[in-house]
Amino acid sequence: MPIHDFHTTNSVQSQIRNLYSSLRPSEKKVADFLLENPDKVIYLSISECAEKCRVSETTVIRFARLLGLSGYQELKIELAKTSVAASSSLSEEITPEDTMAEAVTKALQADARAVMDTLGIMDSDSLESAVKAILDAKRVLVCGFGTSGMAGQYLAYKLLRTGIEVLFYPDFHLQLMSTAVLEPCDVVVCISFSGSTKQVLELAELVQSEGSTVVSITNYRRSPLVKHSDILLLTCSSENPFMSGAAASVIAQIAVIDALFIGLAMHNPEHSTKFIQKTADTIKSQKV
Repeated sequence: MPIHDFHTTNSVQSQIRNLYSSLRPSEKKVADFLLENPDKVIYLSISECAEKCRVSETTVIRFARLLGLSGYQELKIELAKTSVAASSSLSEEITPEDTMAEAVTKALQADARAVMDTLGIMDSDSLESAVKAILDAKRVLVCGFGTSGMAGQYLAYKLLRTGIEVLFYPDFHLQLMSTAVLEPCDVVVCISFSGSTKQVLELAELVQSEGSTVVSITNYRRSPLVKHSDILLLTCSSENPFMSGAAASVIAQIAVIDALFIGLAMHNPEHSTKFIQKTADTIKSQKV
């Protein structure tokens, strides 16, 4: 279930845009109609919606469930919660014609929107499962490369602050070597915006086959990484050619990491506070 029913942004439309490239042709017809006519859909029966999309009712239902909804009725309810225009996604994209002020505004709005959209789709059951798995683990290995590697380093920092034994290496060979010390009770957190980074997929498949629990943080529910994941934590951030590797994707990942950190800290506040203070004390001498 969602962590918080917070809809200042349209998380359903954001999910549709994020999933779009992986949709089947018939599903893209539904996606196109929903994005172009969000205000009209709420007044249509499933039969009328299917007819306008030129697909079967089954396809519409399947599409709703792909978004994590129970069916068409819940899809209409989610669309009704916001009045965001369907064309907004186009106006939010940075283009060569934008002035610097316009481009900067769009980029920072995308950063803020990534956090709120991620909150809108965050699943409490998955989050609690990830927290429990990490608490039960002897050690945690964090895997991520590129901008996702930045988020991985942040996760390693947060876990260390709570007294959890964590392994993180930017080098892929070292990450592979570190899997040799993992035990079946251990956890591997794989971070990949696309969910299709070759090194991450290879490592996830390896550790899962050896019994470790794989927690994945990715932006795409249909990505290859999902197939090698035991627990899935989704982000919700959009990128266009001008924003590839943009801060919004990392900020969304950090939002999920902060949620994990809060869950871990709240499980045993006294223990967490002790280690947070202890780790802070170790670097006091480094401050002027």
